[in-house]
Amino acid sequence: MQEKNIATWNAMIHGFAVHGHGTEALRLFQKLEKEDMIPNGITFAAALLACCHGGFLEEGRKIFYSMKTRYNVEPQIEHYGCMVDLLGRAGELVEAEQLVRTMAWKADVMIRGALLTVCRKFGNIEIAERVVEEIVVLDPENHGVHVGLSNTYAEARRWEDVLKLRKLLKERNLKKIAATIAF
Repeated sequence: MQEKNIATWNAMIHGFAVHGHGTEALRLFQKLEKEDMIPNGITFAAALLACCHGGFLEEGRKIFYSMKTRYNVEPQIEHYGCMVDLLGRAGELVEAEQLVRTMAWKADVMIRGALLTVCRKFGNIEIAERVVEEIVVLDPENHGVHVGLSNTYAEARRWEDVLKLRKLLKERNLKKIAATIAF
């Protein structure tokens, strides 16, 4: 192309990120900065996605924190979601939880669910229990989080906690809704 605009850069960075070419996506992000293009929220979301898929924790932190300080772009829910995912995949659960707690607005069920998923992966029951309590406040009908917590207990071989939670679910007549497959 003779002239590149921010939409062009965004499309390329995002394309590389979603297809598993995080290094190429970040290389383009750096090139964009060198060419004095000003990234926008979409650019940052694509770059953070590349960091998530590529496992580039330090680069992701740098990009996330430069949004506001260097470019005056206020992080949105999708940016926080990427950072929670990135931190969680790296096992930085305390930092991920702290990020959720310091968001400008209340984290939604999706972000908290992402945190719960990585708590299970790394066996962090303490954070998982807090996250489940918060999800239940936001979405009382979300019974699946209890099953997720029960599975976290089971993987940690905390069988008494598994039994207590299953008993609680039964007493409250709560059941996990079976997944359906659409064809």
